[in-house]
Amino acid sequence: MVRRGFWGLLLLAGLLMGWGLLPARAEPAVNVKVDNYVINFPNEVVFSLEAEAPFEITKITLNFRAGSTLATRYGYPEFAPGTQVKATYRLRTSGGENNQNYLPPFTTIRYWYVFEGPNGERVQTAEKTFLYQDTRFVWKTLENGPVTVFYYGGGRADGPGSPGYRPPDPEQNGAGSWHQPGATG
Repeated sequence: MVRRGFWGLLLLAGLLMGWGLLPARAEPAVNVKVDNYVINFPNEVVFSLEAEAPFEITKITLNFRAGSTLATRYGYPEFAPGTQVKATYRLRTSGGENNQNYLPPFTTIRYWYVFEGPNGERVQTAEKTFLYQDTRFVWKTLENGPVTVFYYGGGRADGPGSPGYRPPDPEQNGAGSWHQPGATG
């Protein structure tokens, strides 16, 4: 009899929660005011964050994936705990033992933050994406199917129709080439 009463009470509580008659536990929210990154090619990417929460933020984790890898790397931004925080993390993109920090240009970086509090609060931001590139140049792209070519400068990489373009030469594996207009050869 006691056993049947326990299961009935458990069923009743489950139904009430399912119908929204009992309050569900709301996840705390974190208001991210600033979420920036600066590429200092080729040495680092500096992530900057300003956020506020209804709980004390005691831990921030920056999670990121480089390129098409499924492996998630992480780092811990520097910040002072509180309900309002300013955090900075420097992702090294060159150097290290055996050049372990090397990140090739034009790698897609996907990143997100996880905020934690002293009472088990845990909030994750939505994933963001950017392209890690040499910021000294304004890059242009040519795309053909799965291949993307990045280039900067004049019209040389604009292909057929650009000044100096020569059509494919079968003796050079069918590749097109460029020459300086007005030059011989």
